[in-house]
Amino acid sequence: MRTDVRRAEEGSVLVWALLFVVITSGMVISHSLRLSSQRRDLDALFDRKVLARSVASSGVVDALAWFREQATQPVRNFTPQFDPAGDPPALDTIDPALGLVREFEIRGNLWGRYELRNAEARDISADRGINGNGKAWGLQVRSFVYRIADPEKPFDEAPNRVVAADTLSTEFCSLGLSMPALAPVAAQDPEAVTFFENVIINGGTQPGMVHGDGPTDTKDYSDPAETALPGEIGDVAAVSPFPIRISVDPILSPLSTLVGNPPKLRAPTLGIDITRIFGVRADELRAFSDFVGTNVAEIEKAGGGGRLVFVPGDLIIDEGIQLDASVLVINGSLGVPSNPEPTVIRGIVYVEGDAKILGNFKLEGSLIAKHRLVLGELGGGAPVEIQYSAPLVQRLQASLRDYRVRRGMQSN
Repeated sequence: MRTDVRRAEEGSVLVWALLFVVITSGMVISHSLRLSSQRRDLDALFDRKVLARSVASSGVVDALAWFREQATQPVRNFTPQFDPAGDPPALDTIDPALGLVREFEIRGNLWGRYELRNAEARDISADRGINGNGKAWGLQVRSFVYRIADPEKPFDEAPNRVVAADTLSTEFCSLGLSMPALAPVAAQDPEAVTFFENVIINGGTQPGMVHGDGPTDTKDYSDPAETALPGEIGDVAAVSPFPIRISVDPILSPLSTLVGNPPKLRAPTLGIDITRIFGVRADELRAFSDFVGTNVAEIEKAGGGGRLVFVPGDLIIDEGIQLDASVLVINGSLGVPSNPEPTVIRGIVYVEGDAKILGNFKLEGSLIAKHRLVLGELGGGAPVEIQYSAPLVQRLQASLRDYRVRRGMQSN
């Protein structure tokens, strides 16, 4: 009898164990299916958001093209046109009353749309401290990804359905490039300029070098504590009984070559400053640059094609590089030792700090130095050659006048 009871109990345990396994397996499978479904939904949502961002970016590119193509520069009014019967036809937008608007098929019944509304394109030149209307614009581009079920109805009206949306905020800016002097070398302070014998400067029909009066000194030589040194007072034969203003000439080796009309020119009103030359502050110039680099490899790779390359600090060119048709802005000091391989640059080089270029260096264009400028080495060596090129400078000026997009668009 006890044996029969034990067998019945064993059978009951086996049934409960099987039931537990079935229920647990069902729960695991159900949970796995739910997680898989959620993952697919999240992936689809992520894909749609990425797609909406791509559509908005397309709107920014189209808006930039519109600004650049306008006959009058800088652009004073944002007015996309739609006139297919015009001569030539104007097909800037599908809805001129709203702004710059386009729609396009992505795949199947999935479509994309971007809008740069008239009210959301603002002239912000004054806000950015830029002189002149239309130099800077603030823009907000809206994008929509939607499924179209009834093409006769608006994209956002049922049965059509918006599945993703995004908004990108950015700015366009037309930079200036007001050369302080049309010359191969422009320096602010003549007292801080030294050329050695291996230096060759050729301005052609333009001056070879233009310099300002610089940050001159005012010293009271009637003060017994103030010593008058010949290097400071130039040809003054005796100590003056009253304060005198000093502005010395650059130190130029008689073995250096300086060609131009005239070879050397003093311009008392010369002013070398980022804001004065480019029309914006250094931080704004960086934001609208084509590339920001910190070393030789990055800069050589990024240059060319009229690009604006910004270096946020000091730059040491410790190996030969080739840089073509670029505006190189160094918001620090520049050092170029006499490397075995030559450094060849075609463009405009602006140095906010000190510039010391020893040799094996050739620049076609213009070098602008705000502070100390030393070219070549005492005792000679590989040459430092700078030759002015008016056509290249003009081409780079035109390139910077084209509207450009601020780095780092914001998504809302």
